[in-house]
Amino acid sequence: MNSPDRNTPQPRGLSRRQLVTAVAASALTGFAGSASAATFPDRALKVILMFPPGGGSDSQARLVSEKLSGLLGQPVVVENRPGGGGTIAANAVKSLPADGYTLLHSAIDLMTLTPAFNAAATYSPQDFLPLASIATAPPLLIARSEFPANNVAELVALAKKKPGALSYGTWGPGSVPHVAGEWLQQQTGIQLTSIPYKGEVPLIQDMLGDQLPLGWATLPALLPHLKAGKFKVLGVAAARREPLLPNVPTFIEQGMPDFAISGWMGLFVRKGTPPELVTLLNAKINEVLKMPDVQERIKGVGQTPVISTSAQFGEIVAKDATRLKPTLEALAPAIRN
Repeated sequence: MNSPDRNTPQPRGLSRRQLVTAVAASALTGFAGSASAATFPDRALKVILMFPPGGGSDSQARLVSEKLSGLLGQPVVVENRPGGGGTIAANAVKSLPADGYTLLHSAIDLMTLTPAFNAAATYSPQDFLPLASIATAPPLLIARSEFPANNVAELVALAKKKPGALSYGTWGPGSVPHVAGEWLQQQTGIQLTSIPYKGEVPLIQDMLGDQLPLGWATLPALLPHLKAGKFKVLGVAAARREPLLPNVPTFIEQGMPDFAISGWMGLFVRKGTPPELVTLLNAKINEVLKMPDVQERIKGVGQTPVISTSAQFGEIVAKDATRLKPTLEALAPAIRN
């Protein structure tokens, strides 16, 4: 048998030994990925929240996290990162690995409004994947109980007597209350002064201290103070009345067509998170939302639970962004200033 000529050029590409090694490495990588998904989670998870402690979103996030911890067998810790219309929270999650261990609790502000209005926002909605919806809670325009106006018409009449003299609290530039406040002014021709806060809790505290006459809040944070007679609601920014406030008309009923902002809330993960982890976490969160005590607590504070797949939640977010786009473009100059 003839021996190969050592001077003959060898074929380019992988040698047989290299090819076998590469195939083995690929198989091991695939096995490791499956093993990782099969054993997830093997340590604590974190939920990063764009609001300060004590508000409706905070209590909701803690309720869901507590129940989720029981299902996953690992701690699920809530970390509050308020400010910047959600930019601080979003950037915190964006900076961490896409491994399913860090979830972003987001409201419509963070994914739809802040990127449109806040030049300091260094993230994009495309940096995240919708994981699971939790609930909806429309914004309410509130006033102290002794405030002279009881509805939108009376507020407009009062504001026109003193342009710019009345101030209202928001949750920061480009937040739902800021958008709602600017939208209200554009539709009615009044001038109000917006005062930014790092969430509805400090806003409500200043209203209780008589430092602010008007503000926007969600029912979960507001309900105890309504029951105590501290505040009244001038309007609900939703398509229909709030079940827990059957006597309070919506803005639409008060002559402002289409004045409704979906107050959705849900959980996101970083783009690049393995699909099998997204599916697993979505199923566990939905399992939490189906628990009777969770349903009761969410509904009891004025929120509506929403159970969805990751894809369905993504459609909710996308449809809301599309519906609001013309309004946001019209409001952008005033809000960016």
